Amino acid sequence: MQDAFEGVYPIAVFAHTPGKIHTRGASIESAEGLRGLAMRAPSKTMNRYLGLLGAQAVGMPMPQIPEAISRGVIDGLTLPFESAAALGVLDIAQNHTFFEGEQGLYTAMMVLGLNQASYDALSPELKQVIDDNAGLQEAQRIGQVMDQAEEKAIEAIEASGEGEMFYIAQDSLAPWQAAAETATAQWIDDMGSRGFDGQLLYDEATRLVEKYTEQTM
Repeated sequence: MQDAFEGVYPIAVFAHTPGKIHTRGASIESAEGLRGLAMRAPSKTMNRYLGLLGAQAVGMPMPQIPEAISRGVIDGLTLPFESAAALGVLDIAQNHTFFEGEQGLYTAMMVLGLNQASYDALSPELKQVIDDNAGLQEAQRIGQVMDQAEEKAIEAIEASGEGEMFYIAQDSLAPWQAAAETATAQWIDDMGSRGFDGQLLYDEATRLVEKYTEQTM
């Protein structure tokens, strides 16, 4: 990754637990339930995806979410439980929608990195400390922390009896998947307009997901 992240010293690359839908008033029990709702999503692609499902996609930084949903600026959002819990959103948005299957609604890749010049300025001893807590082992540790936080948040909701959880079954995923296919095709076209082979990038990402999924099963 060094060439792709010039100026950045990558420490770990990881993904959060699959995102869920959290809403304050509406109960999302099917794709139709999103129509007309103002929904905050974490990325351009997810905004486009929710728009394809009939929602009004709203972009905003994460720190603005609690106030926005509390004041009714948005009806809901997509986030993993661990992130929603950390923001204090689960006390406001008490309806939660899960998706059956191996992959969930979406996930995002994140990079934990350090400014390369700052790393270079460290002593050899401090560099070793960072390197000893980097790479695949650190990505796995972060993943475990996120998984545990996710489970704890869900268990807290179940114990309180205040939240309501809905599950989109496998045989009801068709409209969600159709919108995802359209959003994917549009992303591939966007990459092409920027001079990249979008189909090649998508195919390679899909291959890697399948490869590492098999390794963890």
